[in-house]
Amino acid sequence: MLGLVKSNVMAVAPLAVGSFALYVAAIVAHAKRDAVTELAIRGRVYGSNTTLQALPSLLIAGLLADRFGAAPVFLISGLVALAAIAIGPAFRDRALGSV
Repeated sequence: MLGLVKSNVMAVAPLAVGSFALYVAAIVAHAKRDAVTELAIRGRVYGSNTTLQALPSLLIAGLLADRFGAAPVFLISGLVALAAIAIGPAFRDRALGSV
C-alpha cells in the first residue's frame, strides 16, 4: 500500500479494517463450532478443523500467488472475508439449525 498512497495512515487503515473483519469472523465461527461440539471430542475437532482449513488454503494461495502475485491474492482474500461477514448472518440459523 505504501507504493500507492503517500500517507502511512491511509496505508495501514485497510490492514486494520481487514484484521478486524478477520477476527470477527473467526470469533463467530469458533463460537458456532463450540456450541455444537461435545466437550469430550472438542480437541480432536479443533485439530481436524485447523488441518482441513489450513492445508488446502496454503496450497491454493501459493499457486495463485505464483500465478498472479501476492498482492492480488491478499486483496481478494480480504474482500471475500469482508463479504462473508456481511452476508454471514443471513445464513447463521440455516447452517446450524436452531443453535
